[in-house]
Amino acid sequence: MSRIMQKEIKSEMNDFFFAKDHLDFYHEYVNVEQKYLAGIKEVRTKLEILDDEFHHRFDHNPIHHMEWRLKSPHSVVEKMKRRNLPVEVSSIKGNIEDIAGIRVICHYIKDIYRMSDLLLRSLAPPTIIRMPAAIPVTRVIMPTARLQAPVLVIVL
Repeated sequence: MSRIMQKEIKSEMNDFFFAKDHLDFYHEYVNVEQKYLAGIKEVRTKLEILDDEFHHRFDHNPIHHMEWRLKSPHSVVEKMKRRNLPVEVSSIKGNIEDIAGIRVICHYIKDIYRMSDLLLRSLAPPTIIRMPAAIPVTRVIMPTARLQAPVLVIVL
């Protein structure tokens, strides 16, 4: 049996035991996960629109590409256990801030600052309040002196 196949079987077994031990959490988390997916889609759509607008106005696309991720229920539970939090959906709010994230890779560092400024303006609190499914952006991580890559990280 190959190592890849062994890892897949182990992963499936872990998922099975996780689901068995935390079935209630998993059922509740599905609803939370859907809200985070909606938030990811909202932010990605706004970024795509901003990129298109830049292309039409200035003949320049600041965004090279975007990547996104959503933590698995298993990963969220493991993080809760490491932090000695009760395994409940209510424990997520205020305790775990990296369930979803979008990485925006730009061509130039100055594009990061432009895109983050425009994005944060478009996601002002009144906009978020009117859209109950949206998850507010908790952090926009800008490059530091050590990290000179043109990357914008958005944590939902």
